[in-house]
Amino acid sequence: MTAGVGFPMLQGSDVSVLYHYYLLANEDTGLRSSRIRADVNGTDSEIGQGVDMVANFDLNKEIPMLYATPTDTDLRVSLGGFEAGDAYGDAEGEKMARALVQLRVKF
Repeated sequence: MTAGVGFPMLQGSDVSVLYHYYLLANEDTGLRSSRIRADVNGTDSEIGQGVDMVANFDLNKEIPMLYATPTDTDLRVSLGGFEAGDAYGDAEGEKMARALVQLRVKF
């Protein structure tokens, strides 16, 4: 389950806050299709919960360029936190954080 809210900022930017609650459909299936390497205990279904804050900036709209290139420049900043649920056994309640910065330039 995911719930979120987004807010426009300036001319070409926005900020979103997202809450995620993760459950396994079958306790013993694990997380085969994800990039998560931690094993689940196979008996509990609650993976955990997390919060993400994502800010997107269209730099060509926010900082007008004086020349023709680059034609499309975007910046994305993402901050997230996660708390492990009972499916992680002894690791239940452990918290993780991540940060990601992406700059995309098209010519």
